[in-house]
Amino acid sequence: QVHPWMTGIVIVEADEDEDTKEEHEESEKGHETVSIQGMSEDGTVKVDIMTSVPEANESIVIEIKFSDSQGNEQKHMNYDIVATQNGKQVLSEMGNHLMESNAKHTTMSLDSDKPVDIEVTLLGIGMNEQFTGPKGEVITFNVVPEFGTIAMVILAVSIVSIIALSANTRIIPRV
Repeated sequence: QVHPWMTGIVIVEADEDEDTKEEHEESEKGHETVSIQGMSEDGTVKVDIMTSVPEANESIVIEIKFSDSQGNEQKHMNYDIVATQNGKQVLSEMGNHLMESNAKHTTMSLDSDKPVDIEVTLLGIGMNEQFTGPKGEVITFNVVPEFGTIAMVILAVSIVSIIALSANTRIIPRV
């Protein structure tokens, strides 16, 4: 079926050899991912975002999925997506139309590992500008870097310190 309102870009790249594919897969395994959910005010459209955590000099891929309130795929979703970091736009794609329920968007290279704000503006459901559902509603997501290993070490040291202090001061009776 022809969709005259849609435009696209074709990007042609050389195929990766086996060594390059393995390196790429290994580097992908090292990236932490974040999943965030949002819902339209009327509860009819659920938006799921999955992305890697922000890292300086890296772009992030934002996977977006739309579903209805029962979790069924929401096809023919129209939306805008804008991502900013420190007030600088790193992604701006307007007038998106999804035939299926999900899509991927890639930001520019990030300046730092600070949080990234993602705004998804719902433009409605349908084709040929005969849209139904929520229109003009903005759902905001905040992707915050995780501190994984460092946080776990600090937590472990804190717990051991509390146990040691309480044992020495006898604040907590021994069992």
